[in-house]
Amino acid sequence: MYIGQSIPYANQGLWMRLDLSGSSINPSPNSDPNSDSDQAQEQADSAQKRFPIIRKRNGDEFFVLPPLERFTKKLTETSRQSAKENLQKIRQDPKNFFEFINSHIEYRYPDIPDIDPDAALYQEGFFSSHEKMQAGLFHQAERDRKYTLLDELENGRVKTLLSRIIYRNSMMPDQDSDSKNAVEYYSGRVTPPVDDSVKGYKGDTKFNCEQGIEELDEIEKLNLDLSAPKKERLVELREYIEGLKQI
Repeated sequence: MYIGQSIPYANQGLWMRLDLSGSSINPSPNSDPNSDSDQAQEQADSAQKRFPIIRKRNGDEFFVLPPLERFTKKLTETSRQSAKENLQKIRQDPKNFFEFINSHIEYRYPDIPDIDPDAALYQEGFFSSHEKMQAGLFHQAERDRKYTLLDELENGRVKTLLSRIIYRNSMMPDQDSDSKNAVEYYSGRVTPPVDDSVKGYKGDTKFNCEQGIEELDEIEKLNLDLSAPKKERLVELREYIEGLKQI
């Protein structure tokens, strides 16, 4: 069931699964941006278990079929019965249901202290016109000029993200400079030791290079029946990560 668009994140449409048993439409507490991030995420996870909400964005894979008989008859009897019971819960308590909807469309991801700039879109918003101008100048500049532009930028997310472009494309400057220091700082965060690991928008810790290689090793141990293109992608990914470790 479509329940509306997210208010904080206008590109997200919210859909509610009706075919699961034991669901509850009690409103979920909205996350307080000033509350502890772990507590806020725990509240969101609890709400998701009560009645799973799917956040879909324009262009996402998969789609929702209309509840026509030719589609619903493909569901199991258990799923059809659960959907019927859940719809009945909604009809019996419409006030509570609309409070439930509001709690989800108003939900914001909890603020994460020291969130990584690559994951900070939901927390810090889109680039300002000034930040877009800085990024545009960098992308249009010749290679040597990129280092100079980076040195001229004030510290901030644009400088951090642009330094990562240099690092990820093996464009490390030779001379000592602010840009080289910025690139080396990020290199230290994705290669061991992991003193200052990268945090995602849910407060999760991202893999460093060593952990990425370990994960690839585990995938290989599974002996999955992968197609040739997928095997090539895994080889390319390993070579890329190994290359980052050498910078």
